[in-house]
Formats: sequence, C-alpha cells, structure tokens
Amino acid sequence: MAVILSRFSLIPAFYLTAKYGDQGWMILLTSFLNGHLTVCVMTEAPTGYKGPEQNALGNLLVTFLLAGIFSGVVLDWLWLIDKGW
Repeated sequence: MAVILSRFSLIPAFYLTAKYGDQGWMILLTSFLNGHLTVCVMTEAPTGYKGPEQNALGNLLVTFLLAGIFSGVVLDWLWLIDKGW
C-alpha cells in the first residue's frame, strides 16, 4: 500500500521536470513509473509462497497484467476511432 501511495509523489516530480528539467529526466521518470514498479511487484509478490501457490500467484499476476494491457489497447483504439483517425 505504501508503494502504491508513493506513486502520488511522482505528480510533483513530473510537474517540476516538465517546467524546469530536461528530456532525459522525463524519460527516467516515465520508465520508473511504467516499468520499474511492475517488475518489482511481479518478482517480489510470489516469494512469500511455496510450490503450487507460488506458481498460481505468478499465473494470476501475468493474467491481470495481460488483461490490463489488452484493455488499454482496446480503449485507446476506440478513442482513436471516436476522434476520426
């Protein structure tokens, strides 16, 4: 929960980077927001379990990750169609 709430601290970081920073800092913030936290959760979540439970949790995490990616793509595609692209 603390990691989830700490993502709100990135809002001022993005604002300050857009106003005063360079493009490299923006790329670093974006990659941290999108990729780093996902990798941390996907590798650390199953470590507290053993055997079949660990495998099932890993499968569940991947299923929800793929469902999120797929729904994001579909909604983005529908948004572009609505805009007339």
